[in-house]
Amino acid sequence: MQSREVQNLSGWLQKLYKKCKEVKNGMIKVTYLDHSGFLVELEDAYFLFDYYKGRLPQIDLEKKMVVLVSHAHHDHYRKDIFNLRKHFREIRYVLSSDIEI
Repeated sequence: MQSREVQNLSGWLQKLYKKCKEVKNGMIKVTYLDHSGFLVELEDAYFLFDYYKGRLPQIDLEKKMVVLVSHAHHDHYRKDIFNLRKHFREIRYVLSSDIEI
């Protein structure tokens, strides 16, 4: 990833983080997916962590999606996470440096 892309992603994540901190009476829902996988849902975004197994719950495709992968082990990552690009208008991937794309 080029430094400009990293800066853009960093700014985007900082804005989402700030919004998370501002959520007081809003909705935050955490769904356990299996082993290392979690889906965190906010009012306007999802954060998908280390998804490799299990079914995603019904999701609102109009929300933003951030997919985070901690490392390339089979129990934390599967390549078909990139198929989510077909469904979300706004999606970002935060990948460990050991993941080849």
